[in-house]
Amino acid sequence: MRDWEEIIRPRLVAQTVRLQAVDVDAIGDDELERHIGALLDRLYENLALHFELHGHDLGPIARYLHAAIW
Repeated sequence: MRDWEEIIRPRLVAQTVRLQAVDVDAIGDDELERHIGALLDRLYENLALHFELHGHDLGPIARYLHAAIW
C-alpha cells in the first residue's frame, strides 16, 4: 500500500496530467504521432501493473462468482 500511495500513484497521476495537458488541436501531425505513441507506451506499461496490483483480489472475486452462479 505504501508503494502505491507514495510512489506508483503519484507517478501515474503526473504522467496522466502531463499527457492530458497536450492540446491536440494545436499540434501538428508529427507531434500528434509522438503524443499518440506516448499514450500507447503508457497503456502498455500500465496494463501489466494493473493486473499485478489486482492479483490478490482475483481469487476471492472468483470464489464469490462461483458461489453466486452455482
